[in-house]
Amino acid sequence: MDAKLKYRNRIVTDEDIALIQSLITEHPADSRRQLSKRLCQAWNWVQANGELRDMVCRSLLLQLERAGQIQLPPKRCSPNNPLVRRKKPDRPSLDQTPIEVDLCRLPELVIRQVRRLPQERLFNALVEHHHYLGYRQPVGEHLKHLILMGERPIAGENLEDLLSRRLAQLPPPIRICDALSRNLPGTVKTILANCLIHGRRNFIDTIPAFPQTSRNALGRPDDGQRVVELREPPALLGGDRASALCKFGRGSRAVKAFGSGGNSH
Repeated sequence: MDAKLKYRNRIVTDEDIALIQSLITEHPADSRRQLSKRLCQAWNWVQANGELRDMVCRSLLLQLERAGQIQLPPKRCSPNNPLVRRKKPDRPSLDQTPIEVDLCRLPELVIRQVRRLPQERLFNALVEHHHYLGYRQPVGEHLKHLILMGERPIAGENLEDLLSRRLAQLPPPIRICDALSRNLPGTVKTILANCLIHGRRNFIDTIPAFPQTSRNALGRPDDGQRVVELREPPALLGGDRASALCKFGRGSRAVKAFGSGGNSH
């Protein structure tokens, strides 16, 4: 008995495909959801809690259709998936009066975990409207924390003042941040270490135009010699390559900048 497909540890054979085709023929008015439930019942394909595995079964049926093994009934509707089409959080209304006080007189600060609590919406809104990348729902298990003074979320912008109070004999601190102008140190000497994640994303954007050179950089982000490989010979920057650079916009500037010996940010 030949195996036609393996999906979620279930092996689909010629006999299984014949059963699916017979269900489609015998119940022509069934939707894809109804068909998947019938198939789960026929296979006794259930979860540990006894519920039918009809969602997984629908994915299996789609795989079989794409492989040319069966022909499913036409898709009737595409229900809205709120997990995919998320509404952006509204701008929160907060007291933003600057807090100017000596640290010793600062009220107690509380770090509160807000995941799956009412204040999670506030966390999402703060990230959406105060982080330059906006809010994106993380994948998988995660925690979210707010720093509160009473019930007021706070954010500090006194790094420059804190650094000015360091002992003069200490070596310059390493300052890790995004490559934004507002993150650059002022009068205090620091060792600036920009985040490489955003630069890496720029190289991902240029893969269609520069497949090999971009992958070289992505494969070894810790090796400076790999970055040198991004310096394309001038001849490659003409014709179709130039059009490709224009097409990929901001991400392509990383390649052009490295080609001229500049910076990507």
